Amino acid sequence: MMKSNQMTSQIRAAREAAGLSMAELARRAGVSQPTVANWENRESSGRITLATLTRAAKALNADFAYTITVRPKSATKKQSKKPAPPPRRQAAITRTTAPTRSDPNEIWM
Repeated sequence: MMKSNQMTSQIRAAREAAGLSMAELARRAGVSQPTVANWENRESSGRITLATLTRAAKALNADFAYTITVRPKSATKKQSKKPAPPPRRQAAITRTTAPTRSDPNEIWM
């Protein structure tokens, strides 16, 4: 039974779709059959190199594409339950005349 954190091996899927045994893929790649089994296991556990994937694709007469997909921020980071603080207010007051006693914004000391 496959662990929940393991993925399906694309090498294995492509090999089986092409109707090839591990031994036949190994012959085409110039490696041993246990090496092909190792490739499939390492790919399933996410521990395979791009060089190995490229070599396997070449032996399978397949194209190799590597994709990185960016997820939306909401999927990558959980929303904080604490509300964001209000923005800091900054004000610049420019007066062209001196304040008078009738000015509501005046400051008297």
